[in-house]
Amino acid sequence: MTAPSPDPIPIVSAHEASQEALREPLSEGVHLIKLPARLDYAACEHLAEALDAARGQAVQIAAQDVSRLGTMPVELLLRARLRWQAEGRGFGLGQTSEAFDAGIAMLGLTRAQFETGESATGASA
Repeated sequence: MTAPSPDPIPIVSAHEASQEALREPLSEGVHLIKLPARLDYAACEHLAEALDAARGQAVQIAAQDVSRLGTMPVELLLRARLRWQAEGRGFGLGQTSEAFDAGIAMLGLTRAQFETGESATGASA
């Protein structure tokens, strides 16, 4: 018996995003990807689909609900950041949970490693 597939990871355009849930307001053309509480290997397929659907737009990752963090999704996010940076698009973190921050710290990573040189609005910083 296989475990049930996690719910798809939602992509929310800037005008649909709740401004209260974010560290900074988003501009039009910026996609918000809300990460699930359990961000582990099982969530990778949905995360990859959400990232693919947001290609060509600036992205802000909302990680405030993450309570469990696996290494595969972290790798996926870091690879996505490199792709967005190569395309000159903004990619960064919005709000993060203590579990997300502790998880990346245990892997020797910092918040800055999830950010491109572009702002979350897609304009050069």
